[in-house]
Amino acid sequence: MPTGRTSSKLLFIVLPFIFFFAFAPPAFSQEVPPQDVVFLVDSSESMTAYLPAIVGILHRFAGGASEGDSFTCYQFSKNPVMISTGTVRQPSDIKNLQAQLLQLRGTGSGTNFSPALEKGLTEIRKSYRRAHRNDRLLVLITDGRGPENPSTEKITLTSLKTKFSDLEVGLNYHFVCFYMGDIVEADLQSFLNSVGARVVHWPKDKRWLQQATLADVRVVEEEKNIGGVPEIPAHTIFTLSFFPRRPPDRLEMIEMDIEDIVGGKTVDRLFDIRPYRIMCQSKPWSETFHLESRGFARGDYGGRFFFYPSDPQLLMVNPFSIPFRFSVSESLKVFLSQPIHFGPVELEGIYKETRDLYILPMWQEFPDKLEAVRVEADIALPEGLRLNVLPVHQPREIVVYLTLSREEDAPPLTEGEYEGKIRFSSPTGWTFDRRELPIMVSVREKPLNLKLIAFYVAGGAGALILAAVAVLSLSGVRQSAYDYLTKKADPAGKLILLKDPTRGLATDINISRAAKKSKIKSVVIGTGEGIDVEISHISLVDKRYILTGTRSDDVVQTFLQASPPGTQVIINEMALSGRVPLNHLDRVKIGAFEFRYEQPMPLRQVVLHYLSGEVKQGWLLDWDITAEGFSFLLRERAAQPIKSYARFHELKAVTFVRDFDGDVSRNLLSLKPPRTGHLAQIVFADDEELTGYVFEWKQPADKFYIFPKSKGENILFLLVERHTLKGFRLLKENRSGARRAKKHFTQLMKTLTEKFGTKENVT
Repeated sequence: MPTGRTSSKLLFIVLPFIFFFAFAPPAFSQEVPPQDVVFLVDSSESMTAYLPAIVGILHRFAGGASEGDSFTCYQFSKNPVMISTGTVRQPSDIKNLQAQLLQLRGTGSGTNFSPALEKGLTEIRKSYRRAHRNDRLLVLITDGRGPENPSTEKITLTSLKTKFSDLEVGLNYHFVCFYMGDIVEADLQSFLNSVGARVVHWPKDKRWLQQATLADVRVVEEEKNIGGVPEIPAHTIFTLSFFPRRPPDRLEMIEMDIEDIVGGKTVDRLFDIRPYRIMCQSKPWSETFHLESRGFARGDYGGRFFFYPSDPQLLMVNPFSIPFRFSVSESLKVFLSQPIHFGPVELEGIYKETRDLYILPMWQEFPDKLEAVRVEADIALPEGLRLNVLPVHQPREIVVYLTLSREEDAPPLTEGEYEGKIRFSSPTGWTFDRRELPIMVSVREKPLNLKLIAFYVAGGAGALILAAVAVLSLSGVRQSAYDYLTKKADPAGKLILLKDPTRGLATDINISRAAKKSKIKSVVIGTGEGIDVEISHISLVDKRYILTGTRSDDVVQTFLQASPPGTQVIINEMALSGRVPLNHLDRVKIGAFEFRYEQPMPLRQVVLHYLSGEVKQGWLLDWDITAEGFSFLLRERAAQPIKSYARFHELKAVTFVRDFDGDVSRNLLSLKPPRTGHLAQIVFADDEELTGYVFEWKQPADKFYIFPKSKGENILFLLVERHTLKGFRLLKENRSGARRAKKHFTQLMKTLTEKFGTKENVT
């Protein structure tokens, strides 16, 4: 960052938060040091019945050791005895360690913690002095002391902390106590708390212990430097790497929480942060996170990330926490008038086209030299195409010219869509509101002369058009054509009551349900005889409101007409006469009553299930599962629904429904979602189970669609957040069915996304 600049303070509220970003885990490329593990196993009389199962746990844990790892195990009652130790240099070393563990057996009454912990901490200290870069893990397994008096131990637990004060949990080693019981002895609990050990309770259940396998995942970074963050509201991406030394044998999650420190003071009161779930992988992986910041003044900031296993009885995560830091500095704004899209470029011939973008000051200051800003293109183009990036420094702005060119003598291009990034950086410390922008180059063959084709088609079709006009001039034929294009249908939708002069006697009107009872494809609202929906009120005496419908392209259009003739219909505060079409969310007055009309929109009606347990209903305004979230109209009892925004990471699932109240009419059954594919059962973290069809089961995406098998006709499908699951089981594989279903669903979603003008990623 340039020096000698005046500092400024922002008066905004600080509101940073971090959430899981819906990207596939990037490649892992960091090295992890060897691990030195020391187990202390209580072998007193009360533990004897469980020791065979514990031998199995240790046997499996030792089997996961890698080259360079060391493994040591002590059993203890009154005094500790080493039963297994060694360093893994070849596969036979692991077998030797596992064979040594068979010596573990009961050693009589009495339990003294101090001698055993002294041995364990001595081994940890030796490891630290021998190879300080190694990871170290101390594990204590016990069911407690029992009736023994702690004063019988020659060394107190308090003195142990003083003796090994040069060792610090989280810095030199990690410490976990698996306690088989409910209440930990006061002196042991005090010692474990004072040194920073984690205490996890195991059940006294031999069957559970026999099936238990300890997993061990390491957080690779010991400290995370997020780097520079713009002074303005911005989004910053960063990654954390994880190394599964012993991968879980089932679906396991890691929950991440955050403790922020700003200017030396905690700022918990200034923002709301939730733990975020990370799915454990079987191989080393990196997780991408998204930092949203706003309201920070310039300066340096820091805090700590905390990691909690979803099932601490079977999963250990080390380290428990790591510090993070970032800095806030002067920001520059990247301005782009339109997306960077070149083409279509023909396969042969000369081509040259230029796009420009601007780098502008966000506040007062601006780089005085072009060298302070670096703009680079990252895109793989076919041979013969060249992209030139030319930044030009001007007063208070930098104009970046992007020129794509092709020389006449260049070889023919390869047809395709080429995508890449324009990246922004600064060697002197400036930050940008956007670090990168997408760029696309389209290379295609020369298009057909559509004007010429249209001329010949128009000439040939002219005679047919004249003949059709003559035939359709007959009234009977005109009516037949109209009936063919727009068929009479039951009216559909709902009238949601907004204003009720009877104060509770009137209710919402389900038009579709009322139409089922009518035999003439209409619904009559009013008071007296011949009424389908009766509303008793003086404002409807001698008046009738008739709802009818027509179908066109599988869409039902509902109309409202008042009777007797001359009676007007008031829609959105406008008085209208005749047969008036109703549009979605129109405000309709019927007498002294006011309603909101809701049109059936099966592919846009969603029920949002939040991780907090909250459930919301609404209509989609956009939909792209590769985005951070989506906009929707929140369905509430108000004249106009409120536009809202939902982030995917806050959701458990999104359910697409035909009808919010589950009342499925014939009009809504024309939409046919797939009901085939791989049959699978998923289990959410709250133990809710769902069986349905999926496109992929071996490597489910971070978000995937599932089509319920037995939830009735109302639920079309669900979008599920993978990180909210704790179980995924394949019941029946069906590759051909999955391919057909995916093709069908792609076409189905195309009708939805075309309305939004966005591209949906079905997979």
